[in-house]
Amino acid sequence: MSEPVLSARGIRKTFRENGQELSILDGVDLDVAPGEVVAVVGVSGSGKSTMLSILGTLDRPDSGSLVIGGERTDSLGDSALSRLRSRTLGFVFQFHHLLPDLDALENVALPARIAGVSDAESRDRARELLEASGLGGRLHHRPGQLSGGERQRAALARALANRPRLVLADEPTGNLDPANALKLLETLQELSSRFGQAFLIATHDPDLAGSAHRRMRLAQGLLAETP
Repeated sequence: MSEPVLSARGIRKTFRENGQELSILDGVDLDVAPGEVVAVVGVSGSGKSTMLSILGTLDRPDSGSLVIGGERTDSLGDSALSRLRSRTLGFVFQFHHLLPDLDALENVALPARIAGVSDAESRDRARELLEASGLGGRLHHRPGQLSGGERQRAALARALANRPRLVLADEPTGNLDPANALKLLETLQELSSRFGQAFLIATHDPDLAGSAHRRMRLAQGLLAETP
């Protein structure tokens, strides 16, 4: 078997609230294989977003180990973590966070440009991703000229611009109506199949969760596989 693109063991996170400690994650274990789509479900407030932030190295756990792309993260400083995120991870959030003054092609090309990829190659990558997302006819539309579903599909394409090994998505269909949520799901399936990235998705959407290779449930700080 190939090495997991992400391997977490014993991830714990506690917050202080009103002078009391609140345990959010109480020993999360998770492996994500290359090309695998894993959905994480759980009630609001169960810690899904906190877990994704830690697994995406945007926050640090109180304890536990995290290996991404074969590299342990606990000993890395902020600059090294930033480089690791840039070359290995992509992110999709509930809100698209597209830059309003750039068109779809420029928005999707931007991460590759920041990473030092040439203008021509970054635009070629962006065009391929947008066409695969069904947005080939919207390349030069700015976010304000796109529908909510189109903006979210552009954000999904942008997450793949640097050819990450793993994309972490936090409620990517949360602001979409059922028709647009279904279109985003189809786009995610197409991109995962075509470009081979693994996806770790926190979601309340039963269709999105049901389409994953594996479904996990986060409850009482622990992660367990569920039918």
